[in-house]
Amino acid sequence: MFAMRNTEEDPIASARAAKQTHRRVTALSRGLDVLIQVGLKRSTVAEIAAHTRLNRTTVYRFLATLEADGYLIRSPSNHEYRLSSKVRLLSDGFTDPLWVTQIAAPVLMQLLKKTSWPGSLATFDGRFMVFRETTHRFGSFFVHKPMIGRQVPLSSALGQAFLAFSGEAIRRPLLKPFIYDWEQSGFGRMGIRDAQRHLGKVRSRGFATAIGSIEADVAAIGRPIMRNGQVLACMNIVMSPEAFANPSRFDAVQRHLADAIGGIEAELNQQ
Repeated sequence: MFAMRNTEEDPIASARAAKQTHRRVTALSRGLDVLIQVGLKRSTVAEIAAHTRLNRTTVYRFLATLEADGYLIRSPSNHEYRLSSKVRLLSDGFTDPLWVTQIAAPVLMQLLKKTSWPGSLATFDGRFMVFRETTHRFGSFFVHKPMIGRQVPLSSALGQAFLAFSGEAIRRPLLKPFIYDWEQSGFGRMGIRDAQRHLGKVRSRGFATAIGSIEADVAAIGRPIMRNGQVLACMNIVMSPEAFANPSRFDAVQRHLADAIGGIEAELNQQ
């Protein structure tokens, strides 16, 4: 006789059981829809009812509940609703890096399919760039190493792209750390003016390049992901130096990267 599986010891079985026994709470979904409509500046009962397809009595009940719980404020003059500061609690912990990573992860997979070369997304974290997402584990070019959370020097293509496209107030204090990383990577001596000129060239052409800054005999192209004039993250594609030195292959990969980032930026601007 087969032994029965203990779902308390099997998280997968427990999740399946929960999915089977717990039904969707429709009222909660409708209440969140009402909250979203207020956030979209649809602030009257008639507007909210039209966009949620709920009757006005139901909308009134949801609005009264959300107001009583502190998520909405009703104007005493025209009785329109607006969001209160309490709604910020709903997004606490969901930062820009997480937001960008969520959008960029499937884009990185598409880039791998189009170029055959892996890529990564990184964000700046105090002194270094830090990998947030990568397709290295899916590519055949690398022996897989743990990548997520790994620190990347400012001399990398990712770091150069971040510095080149960041504002002066962010870039200036990081010039000395950038020079240190540049020299540690074996790229030669560099002064402050040299660093400024180099980053200016990166900014002019729209992308950064590096060979051997993260891994020996690995070349990379890096570009920033921008929103409202600020660098939210940077994305790269890595390849062999031989492919990097081939103008037609380099140009094709660079165009794919630029198109991918353009799509990410367009989606970010719709949020």
